[in-house]
Amino acid sequence: LVWVAFLAVPVYWFVLYRTRFGVHLRAVGEDAVSASAAGIDARRVKTISILVSGVMCGLAGSQLAMAFLGSFTAGMTSGRGFIAVAALTFGLAKPVRTMIACVIFAAADAVADQMSIAGVNSGLALMTPYIITIAALTVAAIRISLLLRRRTRSALKRSALVPSDAAAVSRDKVATTV
Repeated sequence: LVWVAFLAVPVYWFVLYRTRFGVHLRAVGEDAVSASAAGIDARRVKTISILVSGVMCGLAGSQLAMAFLGSFTAGMTSGRGFIAVAALTFGLAKPVRTMIACVIFAAADAVADQMSIAGVNSGLALMTPYIITIAALTVAAIRISLLLRRRTRSALKRSALVPSDAAAVSRDKVATTV
């Protein structure tokens, strides 16, 4: 099932960025009201995406319960949902980047397992994936703030050019009429 997850990433990327449904899904995700105004059936797109998401979550849960732990136990996810959301945030909601973030967090979980086998304090070993997750989220927040700052500066530069150009044109008109 892990290999299926790796193979699903390019398929998901293709569906998200190269199909009509992917365009509709992104449009509804950005602004459902605007997508509806554009003629997209937002309710249908949401229903399909929730169903696909539910199937994927069901497969992940069965993988965790049966292959990893051997049976269902209460609390067996132990914060993995937080790590999944962190991977999505760290990957900026891009399929390949999110997969890379998931691999990094899985490696952190494996390091924690190896630390507990090696006899390191179990509390420290159990904290390792979460410490790495918080560090990754901090890096992602800094990266996003820098990206937004760059976009804001370039937008301000573009908007600052327009009025100055308009002012120069009006000065030239005044100079030629006088």
